[in-house]
Amino acid sequence: MVHRLEGPNLGELGMYGYDNACFWFGKTGYHHLFPKVLNRCTEIAENYTDGKTYLSHISKEAWNPDDFTMLCKEAMANNDKELWKYCNEVTNMEWHLLFQECNKITNSVK
Repeated sequence: MVHRLEGPNLGELGMYGYDNACFWFGKTGYHHLFPKVLNRCTEIAENYTDGKTYLSHISKEAWNPDDFTMLCKEAMANNDKELWKYCNEVTNMEWHLLFQECNKITNSVK
């Protein structure tokens, strides 16, 4: 998720942010929060005029972080401010869910 935030900028190992994000998502594989992310992503899209178009780029079967990363790349490349706003909202939701999960794990350890 961090590398997605690098966007089109050159990062570690000579990889650009979006490509690096896809590389690492490929290494990490499935996460149990993915269904919740997909559900929330769909809910957020309902608040956007082009939300159905945004969702057409994302698998309806399971959350695919690469699909979403490419949607963010498209928003940046096309200077699409509404799509970029949607991508930021979904990204913030992802981080929030992840931090909630980490907090739950940390606080359950005694």
